[in-house]
Amino acid sequence: MAATLRRPEALDDLRAQHGGRLWTAGLDVTGTARTGQVLAAAFAPRLPGHRPPMPEYAATPAGETRRALTDGTFVLPDAPEKITQAMIDLVDSGATPLRLPLGSNTYDGSRASLTARPAEHDAHRDTAYPVVSEEIDAAYEQR
Repeated sequence: MAATLRRPEALDDLRAQHGGRLWTAGLDVTGTARTGQVLAAAFAPRLPGHRPPMPEYAATPAGETRRALTDGTFVLPDAPEKITQAMIDLVDSGATPLRLPLGSNTYDGSRASLTARPAEHDAHRDTAYPVVSEEIDAAYEQR
């Protein structure tokens, strides 16, 4: 499990529960080189010091992803240092979006999903409008 947090003591209950199976590392997003090292250690199982997988996750999508990373069939195309720098630049610009799709795969997948939503939404228009009360419906018709 990898997570970011402001208070390391927030992991105390997980440490008590999982002991040595819980891997932690300090993460300061203002230091892009260190961030890249932490992300690489967290998500690249072949690196020294990486903890063994938790059996509870073996049959989950997280387990499948971990196996794909381990056997090389899942390649991460984006550079952690570039991701971190893009995040810092956006925060510094004051134009931080609600969602930040970084990387071509993420951007393309998000765009495809967002592009499909209007058609999915519009498919239910004929179900949505009939439930409006008659008084409100009359007000809409006058517009």
